[in-house]
Amino acid sequence: MQAVLLLGTNLDDRLKNLSQAQAFILERIGELQLESSVYRTAPWGNREQDDFLNKIIVVQTFLKPHNLLDALLDIEKEMGRVRSKK
Repeated sequence: MQAVLLLGTNLDDRLKNLSQAQAFILERIGELQLESSVYRTAPWGNREQDDFLNKIIVVQTFLKPHNLLDALLDIEKEMGRVRSKK
């Protein structure tokens, strides 16, 4: 199955974060099929934060959707993401 994933970060070294996230995804989830350029976007909602860097990647994976989500959440957690709002 192909999975289309949006990567985004606005903390610390944003380019390094995107690169590291993509590397973890390719190592644990699947093979890269396509990737976009990196785009800078303004935050919305809470505007009292830095701009985001975003990119889209398409990966080929054998993970089922629920397992894919679990793997992505594990990567986020390993990279230091703390979810404080639902």
